[in-house]
Amino acid sequence: MSTSAEPQSLLREFVASRSEDAFHRIVQLHTPLVYNAALRVAHGDVHLAQDITQVTFSSLAQKAHSLSSTIILPVWLYRHACYTARHHLRSDRRRRARESAAALMNAPETSPQPWSSIAPVLDDAMGSLSGPDRTALILRYFENQSLRSVGKSLGVTEDAAQKRVTRAIERLRISLTIRGITLSATVIANSVASEATAAAIPHGLAASLAKTALAMPPPSHFATLTTITARKLVSGIAAATLAFSLWFYFKPKSPHTSNISTQHAVRHRVHIPIAANASLSQFTPASVSTIDCRPPSRPRSWHAARAYHFAIPSGSPQKYS
Repeated sequence: MSTSAEPQSLLREFVASRSEDAFHRIVQLHTPLVYNAALRVAHGDVHLAQDITQVTFSSLAQKAHSLSSTIILPVWLYRHACYTARHHLRSDRRRRARESAAALMNAPETSPQPWSSIAPVLDDAMGSLSGPDRTALILRYFENQSLRSVGKSLGVTEDAAQKRVTRAIERLRISLTIRGITLSATVIANSVASEATAAAIPHGLAASLAKTALAMPPPSHFATLTTITARKLVSGIAAATLAFSLWFYFKPKSPHTSNISTQHAVRHRVHIPIAANASLSQFTPASVSTIDCRPPSRPRSWHAARAYHFAIPSGSPQKYS
């Protein structure tokens, strides 16, 4: 049984110095967890489970420097192994499930072992749980940690960890019931604790896993930073463009701006209504100075426009009040 502090310290040591001894120790501690999860998802295919386990630890060696300092290593390994297995076995897993169901229907009536019915759907049911519930179950039943260690990893007291594990196992029971497995929470807890990591590990698998994972070149930090910077730059430009478009569309219309065309017309044209038969000699400089050069106000309707047009006298220039 490993404590919660040991995997985290080994991971920090590996990230800081690429220590092969630290990585070998991580592989030895968590190979049962990863291999058994892969074996369940692969429906007992030993060779495929080995491949999935290899990919999982190789991903850890590649991504260790980018993992958060608050991550819980066993939980990350478990989730990554399940994701990798589902990615490769999505269609094949459905076919194998149908074949298993058909075989169980044709089998003679015997008293089945709980684990044989739990194993095919356990990881799907675990995936339906919330993050804290899944973390509590992995640490308690997959890693066989004490409640004190579980509470330390979750940042709660031992009593709170006990309550969290109890609630999580009850929610796992409900999830299994939805998938056709009707068992009590106690039977499920005992079965998972005793069988979840009980499959025999092939001889020499842990050593070959660490050797293969460490043989892969580490990723370039410069390339990683360049990619992150480019993504942030593109996101910033897109956000700025969207913000400017929204501001331009919804900005309030200024009265000064809306009257620019009217002021321009007033500045270049003087409206002097005169009679058709009037001559320019009638207008002296003195009389012109008394004429109001302001344009008439715009009529508010078509009828008002007609009334205004026909109301202009045919005599002397009209002076506006």
